[in-house]
Amino acid sequence: MLLLARDEDTGEGMTDRQVHDEVITILTTGAQTTAVALAWFFHELGQHPQVERRFHAEVDEVLGGRPARFEDLPELVYTHRIVNEIVRRTPPLILMRRAREDGELGGVRIPAGSEVAVSQHTLHRDPRWFPEPDRFDPDRWAPGRAAELPKGAYIPFGAGARLCPGHVFAPTEIATVAATIGARWRLVPVPGKKVYAQIKATMQPNRLPMTVVPRRT
Repeated sequence: MLLLARDEDTGEGMTDRQVHDEVITILTTGAQTTAVALAWFFHELGQHPQVERRFHAEVDEVLGGRPARFEDLPELVYTHRIVNEIVRRTPPLILMRRAREDGELGGVRIPAGSEVAVSQHTLHRDPRWFPEPDRFDPDRWAPGRAAELPKGAYIPFGAGARLCPGHVFAPTEIATVAATIGARWRLVPVPGKKVYAQIKATMQPNRLPMTVVPRRT
Protein backbone atom coordinates (compact mmCIF):
# COMPACT_ATOMS: atom_id res chain seq x y z
CA MET A 1 0.00 0.00 0.00
CA LEU A 2 2.85 2.39 0.80
CA LEU A 3 4.58 1.68 -2.51
CA LEU A 4 1.35 2.28 -4.42
CA ALA A 5 0.37 5.44 -2.55
CA ARG A 6 0.35 8.66 -4.58
CA ASP A 7 0.27 12.28 -3.51
CA GLU A 8 -3.15 13.80 -4.17
CA ASP A 9 -1.67 16.97 -5.69
CA THR A 10 1.41 15.81 -7.58
CA GLY A 11 0.66 12.14 -8.26
CA GLU A 12 4.15 11.23 -7.07
CA GLY A 13 4.92 8.21 -4.94
CA MET A 14 7.03 8.00 -1.80
CA THR A 15 10.80 7.97 -1.88
CA ASP A 16 12.62 4.91 -0.55
CA ARG A 17 13.46 6.89 2.60
CA GLN A 18 9.82 7.82 3.18
CA VAL A 19 8.68 4.21 2.74
CA HIS A 20 11.41 3.05 5.13
CA ASP A 21 10.44 5.62 7.77
CA GLU A 22 6.72 4.80 7.51
CA VAL A 23 7.40 1.06 7.94
CA ILE A 24 9.62 1.66 10.97
CA THR A 25 6.95 3.90 12.50
CA ILE A 26 4.24 1.28 12.00
CA LEU A 27 6.39 -1.54 13.41
CA THR A 28 7.48 0.50 16.42
CA THR A 29 4.14 2.00 17.39
CA GLY A 30 2.24 -1.19 16.60
CA ALA A 31 4.39 -3.29 18.95
CA GLN A 32 5.40 -0.97 21.77
CA THR A 33 2.01 0.64 22.37
CA THR A 34 0.24 -2.72 22.61
CA ALA A 35 2.92 -4.11 24.94
CA VAL A 36 2.63 -1.05 27.20
CA ALA A 37 -1.17 -1.31 27.32
CA LEU A 38 -0.93 -5.00 28.25
CA ALA A 39 1.56 -4.18 31.01
CA TRP A 40 -0.90 -1.67 32.50
CA PHE A 41 -3.75 -4.16 32.02
CA PHE A 42 -2.17 -6.74 34.31
CA HIS A 43 -0.87 -4.11 36.71
CA GLU A 44 -4.41 -2.81 37.26
CA LEU A 45 -5.77 -6.35 37.68
CA GLY A 46 -3.18 -6.87 40.38
CA GLN A 47 -4.30 -3.69 42.14
CA HIS A 48 -8.03 -4.42 41.92
CA PRO A 49 -8.93 -7.98 43.02
CA GLN A 50 -12.65 -7.53 42.31
CA VAL A 51 -11.92 -6.52 38.72
CA GLU A 52 -9.54 -9.46 38.38
CA ARG A 53 -12.20 -11.89 39.64
CA ARG A 54 -14.77 -10.62 37.15
CA PHE A 55 -12.21 -10.80 34.36
CA HIS A 56 -11.27 -14.39 35.18
CA ALA A 57 -14.91 -15.41 35.53
CA GLU A 58 -15.61 -14.06 32.04
CA VAL A 59 -12.63 -15.71 30.35
CA ASP A 60 -13.41 -18.99 32.11
CA GLU A 61 -16.98 -18.91 30.85
CA VAL A 62 -16.06 -17.89 27.30
CA LEU A 63 -12.77 -19.73 26.78
CA GLY A 64 -12.74 -22.61 29.23
CA GLY A 65 -8.94 -22.48 29.46
CA ARG A 66 -8.17 -22.38 25.73
CA PRO A 67 -6.57 -19.48 23.82
CA ALA A 68 -8.90 -16.71 22.67
CA ARG A 69 -10.00 -16.54 19.04
CA PHE A 70 -11.29 -13.60 17.05
CA GLU A 71 -14.85 -14.95 17.15
CA ASP A 72 -14.73 -14.93 20.99
CA LEU A 73 -14.31 -11.17 21.18
CA PRO A 74 -18.02 -10.19 21.14
CA GLU A 75 -18.50 -12.29 24.29
CA LEU A 76 -15.53 -10.77 26.13
CA VAL A 77 -17.58 -7.75 27.12
CA TYR A 78 -15.97 -7.00 30.48
CA THR A 79 -12.49 -7.57 29.05
CA HIS A 80 -13.15 -4.82 26.50
CA ARG A 81 -14.30 -2.49 29.29
CA ILE A 82 -11.00 -3.04 31.07
CA VAL A 83 -9.11 -2.27 27.86
CA ASN A 84 -11.05 0.98 27.41
CA GLU A 85 -10.33 2.00 30.98
CA ILE A 86 -6.63 1.17 30.59
CA VAL A 87 -6.19 3.40 27.54
CA ARG A 88 -8.24 6.13 29.20
CA ARG A 89 -5.93 6.28 32.21
CA THR A 90 -2.67 5.54 30.42
CA PRO A 91 -3.05 6.45 26.71
CA PRO A 92 -0.73 4.28 24.63
CA LEU A 93 0.73 7.04 22.46
CA ILE A 94 1.56 10.72 22.55
CA LEU A 95 -0.62 12.73 20.19
CA MET A 96 1.04 15.58 18.29
CA ARG A 97 0.00 17.82 15.43
CA ARG A 98 1.81 20.44 13.35
CA ALA A 99 0.09 23.77 12.69
CA ARG A 100 -0.21 24.35 8.94
CA GLU A 101 -0.94 28.06 9.40
CA ASP A 102 -0.91 30.70 12.13
CA GLY A 103 -3.67 30.28 14.64
CA GLU A 104 -4.80 30.78 18.20
CA LEU A 105 -5.96 28.21 20.74
CA GLY A 106 -7.22 29.17 24.19
CA GLY A 107 -5.69 32.60 23.88
CA VAL A 108 -2.27 31.23 22.94
CA ARG A 109 -0.79 32.18 19.57
CA ILE A 110 0.39 29.18 17.56
CA PRO A 111 2.71 30.07 14.65
CA ALA A 112 2.61 27.98 11.49
CA GLY A 113 4.96 25.01 11.73
CA SER A 114 4.63 24.70 15.51
CA GLU A 115 4.39 21.23 17.04
CA VAL A 116 1.38 20.97 19.34
CA ALA A 117 1.10 18.14 21.87
CA VAL A 118 -2.36 17.05 23.04
CA SER A 119 -2.44 15.69 26.58
CA GLN A 120 -4.87 12.79 26.42
CA HIS A 121 -3.83 12.02 30.00
CA THR A 122 -5.36 15.35 31.09
CA LEU A 123 -8.32 15.19 28.72
CA HIS A 124 -9.30 11.71 29.91
CA ARG A 125 -9.38 12.92 33.49
CA ASP A 126 -11.90 15.69 32.93
CA PRO A 127 -14.41 15.17 35.79
CA ARG A 128 -17.23 16.54 33.63
CA TRP A 129 -17.12 13.40 31.53
CA PHE A 130 -15.35 10.96 33.84
CA PRO A 131 -16.66 11.16 37.43
CA GLU A 132 -13.96 10.26 39.96
CA PRO A 133 -11.45 10.30 37.09
CA ASP A 134 -8.57 8.81 39.10
CA ARG A 135 -10.61 5.75 40.04
CA PHE A 136 -10.09 2.62 37.96
CA ASP A 137 -13.64 1.72 36.92
CA PRO A 138 -14.19 -0.50 33.86
CA ASP A 139 -17.95 -0.19 34.32
CA ARG A 140 -17.81 3.45 33.23
CA TRP A 141 -17.71 1.83 29.75
CA ALA A 142 -21.05 0.11 30.15
CA PRO A 143 -23.22 0.95 27.10
CA GLY A 144 -25.50 3.47 28.80
CA ARG A 145 -22.69 5.40 30.45
CA ALA A 146 -20.25 5.39 27.53
CA ALA A 147 -22.94 6.73 25.17
CA GLU A 148 -23.07 9.96 27.21
CA LEU A 149 -19.51 10.98 26.31
CA PRO A 150 -19.31 13.94 23.92
CA LYS A 151 -17.23 13.67 20.77
CA GLY A 152 -13.57 14.35 21.48
CA ALA A 153 -13.68 13.55 25.20
CA TYR A 154 -12.00 10.17 24.67
CA ILE A 155 -9.28 9.98 22.02
CA PRO A 156 -6.67 7.36 23.02
CA PHE A 157 -5.80 6.82 19.35
CA GLY A 158 -6.34 10.37 18.11
CA ALA A 159 -9.23 11.62 16.02
CA GLY A 160 -10.18 13.00 12.63
CA ALA A 161 -8.32 12.37 9.39
CA ARG A 162 -5.13 11.47 11.28
CA LEU A 163 -6.79 8.84 13.48
CA CYS A 164 -4.30 6.06 14.23
CA PRO A 165 -4.88 3.21 11.75
CA GLY A 166 -4.57 0.78 14.68
CA HIS A 167 -7.55 2.23 16.56
CA VAL A 168 -9.57 -0.96 15.97
CA PHE A 169 -6.76 -3.48 15.68
CA ALA A 170 -4.96 -2.48 18.90
CA PRO A 171 -7.92 -2.98 21.31
CA THR A 172 -8.70 -6.24 19.53
CA GLU A 173 -5.12 -7.44 19.96
CA ILE A 174 -4.95 -6.33 23.61
CA ALA A 175 -8.21 -8.09 24.50
CA THR A 176 -7.20 -11.29 22.68
CA VAL A 177 -3.78 -11.51 24.33
CA ALA A 178 -5.08 -10.53 27.79
CA ALA A 179 -7.87 -13.11 27.67
CA THR A 180 -5.51 -15.84 26.44
CA ILE A 181 -3.07 -15.17 29.29
CA GLY A 182 -5.85 -14.73 31.85
CA ALA A 183 -7.41 -18.06 30.93
CA ARG A 184 -4.39 -19.88 32.34
CA TRP A 185 -2.38 -17.48 34.48
CA ARG A 186 -2.52 -14.81 37.17
CA LEU A 187 0.10 -12.07 37.30
CA VAL A 188 0.57 -11.11 40.95
CA PRO A 189 2.37 -7.87 41.90
CA VAL A 190 5.62 -8.23 43.85
CA PRO A 191 5.06 -6.57 47.26
CA GLY A 192 6.93 -3.38 48.05
CA LYS A 193 7.71 -2.44 44.44
CA LYS A 194 6.43 1.01 43.46
CA VAL A 195 5.07 1.26 39.93
CA TYR A 196 4.50 4.64 38.29
CA ALA A 197 4.13 6.03 34.78
CA GLN A 198 7.10 7.30 32.79
CA ILE A 199 6.48 9.61 29.86
CA LYS A 200 8.64 8.54 26.93
CA ALA A 201 7.41 7.75 23.43
CA THR A 202 4.60 6.04 25.33
CA MET A 203 3.27 6.27 28.89
CA GLN A 204 4.94 3.15 30.24
CA PRO A 205 5.51 1.77 33.74
CA ASN A 206 8.92 2.41 35.27
CA ARG A 207 9.06 -1.31 36.00
CA LEU A 208 6.54 -4.07 36.52
CA PRO A 209 7.82 -6.97 38.64
CA MET A 210 5.10 -9.63 38.88
CA THR A 211 4.93 -13.29 39.82
CA VAL A 212 3.29 -15.59 37.30
CA VAL A 213 0.93 -18.04 39.01
CA PRO A 214 -0.80 -20.86 37.09
CA ARG A 215 -4.57 -20.92 37.46
CA ARG A 216 -4.83 -24.47 36.13
CA THR A 217 -2.65 -27.51 36.68
